Amino acid sequence: MAQLAEFQRWRRFRQALPRSEREPFEEMLDEARFHTSASSMAVRTSVFEGVFMAVLFRHYQELEALRAAGERAG
Repeated sequence: MAQLAEFQRWRRFRQALPRSEREPFEEMLDEARFHTSASSMAVRTSVFEGVFMAVLFRHYQELEALRAAGERAG
């Protein structure tokens, strides 16, 4: 799969991160992997765009959950 190859290309970037930041980076990529089937169906100019959209979408979901929790609490 092209997306999996894209994730492999980021391996050196991950290795260059401070140890404390590697796990959050890997978690972010794991979230993107969850949406690879959807991103593979999208029309785009590069594989990275699909990976980026998957990460962006997951962050959007998290922000919406936090917003909803804040509204319920407030």
